This record gives sequence, C-alpha cells and structure tokens, in this order.
Amino acid sequence: MSQLAIEYLPSGVVVLTIDRPHRRNALDNQTVAELHTVLDEVNGKPNVRAVVITGAGAGFSAGADLKAQPEDFTATDATPTAALLGSVHSPMARIYASQELMASASRKSTGSASP
Repeated sequence: MSQLAIEYLPSGVVVLTIDRPHRRNALDNQTVAELHTVLDEVNGKPNVRAVVITGAGAGFSAGADLKAQPEDFTATDATPTAALLGSVHSPMARIYASQELMASASRKSTGSASP
C-alpha cells in the first residue's frame, strides 16, 4: 500500500500527500523511497509547474519514523541508496543508508539536487 497520495491538478501543480496520519506522517524508508520515485517521475515534465508536499491529518510530518521496522521497507528499486538499504543487515549500515536516502529526497524537493 502506497504511503503517498498523488494528485495532478490541471494548473500544472502536483500535490503529494504523505498519507500516514496514524504515525503523524513520520517519514520511514518506504515513504522516502516513494517520494524519490514520484519526484524522479515529475522531474523535467514541462506540464508540471510546481510540486506541493503536504501531510494527511492534523500535521505535516513528525520527521523521521524512529519506530519503523526494516521489514516495512520494500521499495528497494527507488534509488541506488534504497537498493543498498534493502541489501544490508548491519544496524549501523542501515542507519547510514537511511540518512542518505532521506537527505537525497530533501535535496530533490528543494531543487538543489545535482543532475
């Protein structure tokens, strides 16, 4: 089940809604990987003028989901970092890969990612 709701508006705006209100929209690795996939999909499309990221329920996002379990993560094909995250078993390697996955999604959403 997807953690993101995607709405394409006729005005050229894409609205991404993080749909995890039960966790206050906290970002787990699965949600971040889904964000990567969608941002890569809309990147460079001439009909997309803006991307709005919002959260379902009362709040935007509580930040990182510290209670997420490794088995919750299935989108290992989203990015090379996601593939690494899906293949490692060491807790320390998972922490480093998770941090890179979240940081790269942040760079994409602010437009500062390098091509």
